Amino acid sequence: MSVKIRSDKSMIIMTRADTLITKVNITDLDGNEYIPAPTDQLRFALKEDYNDKKTLIYKEIPIETQILRVDTEDTKKLT
Repeated sequence: MSVKIRSDKSMIIMTRADTLITKVNITDLDGNEYIPAPTDQLRFALKEDYNDKKTLIYKEIPIETQILRVDTEDTKKLT
């Protein structure tokens, strides 16, 4: 598997048909850890370009684990 996360965390680069499993850490503007409240929702959206209206992959991230999982089935048909 090949996954790179750009240093400013604005881009994830991975090999198509691989699986990505990663913990999502949330911080406030001061860099302090944010613990999600039970009513919070965490979401991940993948687009070809940031300004695109079309979302290629959309995932709800469980607040209990904060684990993002992008499976092979999610990516294998992407260009």
